[in-house]
Formats: sequence, C-alpha cells, structure tokens
Amino acid sequence: MGRVRRTGLSGLLVAMAALGLSGCGSSFFGFGEEESPAASTPAANPAATNSPSVLPGASSRPTVPVSNARFSFVSLTGAPASVTGRLSSALGREAATRGLQLAPSGDESATYIVKGYLSAVGDASGTIIVYVWDIFDKNGRRMHRLSGQESISATAADPWGAIDGAVLDAVARRTIEAIGTWGASD
Repeated sequence: MGRVRRTGLSGLLVAMAALGLSGCGSSFFGFGEEESPAASTPAANPAATNSPSVLPGASSRPTVPVSNARFSFVSLTGAPASVTGRLSSALGREAATRGLQLAPSGDESATYIVKGYLSAVGDASGTIIVYVWDIFDKNGRRMHRLSGQESISATAADPWGAIDGAVLDAVARRTIEAIGTWGASD
C-alpha cells in the first residue's frame, strides 16, 4: 500500500464528499446505527485541508473540560465495516495514548457523543479519505465539527481497498488531536 502524503483537494471535491457522506451507513465501535442529529444538517467543508478544520459557526466551547469528559463514538457512516473496525481500533489506541476518556455507545455517563462521516475517492494518481466528526452534548446540541483528509498514492478499483492502516492511524491521530485542541480553546 502507499504511504501517507499530503496534497490539496479542490473545495468542490470536499464539498461533494461531505454532502454525500450522510447517505451511507455502517456501525462504529461495534455499535449499530442511530439516527444522528447531524444527519439532517450535514455541512460541506468549503476549503480542503490535510489537518482537521472547523467550519465557521460550527463550534462552541466545551461545557465540560475535555480532560474530565468521556466521549462516546456512536456511529460512522460512509465506510465499509472493515474500515470502520480498523479505524475504531486506531481511535481507541490514540485516545488511550493521549488520555482521552472513551465511553461505550449508549453509556449515559458520556459527556459528549461523537458521530463520524467518511468518504473515499480515487483516481489513477491516488486515493483520498475525507472525514467529518460532529461532537454533540448530552442534549443533542452540536458543540463542534471538525473535518480533514488524508491522501495516499495507492489506488484500487474500489477506493476503500486502497485505504491502509497507516492512513487510518493518521485519521485517528488527527481526530484525537483536534478534539484535544478544541478542549484547549479559550
């Protein structure tokens, strides 16, 4: 498989991917689908970046410090089960490394609920995975949205077939870092 590389995408590609993400379903962290408050309000990312970004007006300060919070990743749409399973493991490892506390889906002690959307697009030059994460409070109010992308030189007839562990590790690392950065915001 190819190594992770950083490249830019046109805003149109990311917007199309982000809009299309809510239509695909998959389970995440071994849990079933739930109707997402974000499913009715997906927003397109107007500018492509390799690092997670925040959409204007899509973020509120954490009501509970991230260091004291428990995050429940409850759904991930857009990717096949093999990818969501590997990404779930990578997120769990990265959260443990960085001291981010996770809670199982449906755990009422979770401070924040996290729902994700993935898309993979490819052509002869490589494959790009685009991700969007929405963080909700216990009342279902979206507190924060982050998005990003990772690119690799590998290709496959089905773009998901080109996504390897290094790419998923990078998505997990950037996701957990971005949650920590949100928690450190003033």
